[in-house]
Amino acid sequence: MAPESTKPARTPKQSQSSGPAGPAQAAPAHAQAPGGRPDLSGAPPDSQARRVIVERLRPQVDGGRFPAKRTVGDEVTVLADVFADGHDLIAAVLHDRPVAPGGEGPWREARMSLVAPGTDEWSATFTAGGPGFHEYAVTAWIDRFASWRKGLKAKAAAGQDVSVELLEGSLMVQAAAARAEQVGSTRGDAAWLAAQADALRAETPTEQRVALGLGDALDGLMFTYADRSGATHHPPVRIW
Repeated sequence: MAPESTKPARTPKQSQSSGPAGPAQAAPAHAQAPGGRPDLSGAPPDSQARRVIVERLRPQVDGGRFPAKRTVGDEVTVLADVFADGHDLIAAVLHDRPVAPGGEGPWREARMSLVAPGTDEWSATFTAGGPGFHEYAVTAWIDRFASWRKGLKAKAAAGQDVSVELLEGSLMVQAAAARAEQVGSTRGDAAWLAAQADALRAETPTEQRVALGLGDALDGLMFTYADRSGATHHPPVRIW
């Protein structure tokens, strides 16, 4: 009897680069700079496991082979398809900077928003600077705090016990306070976040702590100091 043949395990297809400006498929996140900000100029880490996919950045010409054209002072709307597995919420930011003959300028960052519910299209804008190249990139990650807020709001509205959720939220806020502390120049934010973490697990009325967890002020700083260690970064795309 002939021995049974063993078929090798199938491996996922790898995305192919569409040109020197970057592939159409998402690339792994670059190394993190202090404060959780991505180092867009560094090499990607060895790990390829990223839950969030970032693809189809626009504007692009021929998949990024040629820079799109804009006029100085134009407001450029950047669109990207961003999605992930599961039901967790996603956060995404747009980075942009001018590229001068003497070197690149500092990256600016703007929070992206979902174009319409039920879609994967996200958008944000930047203003084209002086003559020459300008480049933009997109970074996205699983927003665990926003996902937590969504669950907390639903359970509180249904009259369910949320003591465990409030403790979980307190731990997330405490971790964000530690990240803010590492930045150094934002220790005031670190102290405020630490105080909010304590308040979420304090012996105060549940309704008061739920309102704190769902507040805009806490949401804003939690986004600023989000854990981006598992973020996906799409390589920069240039416009002219």
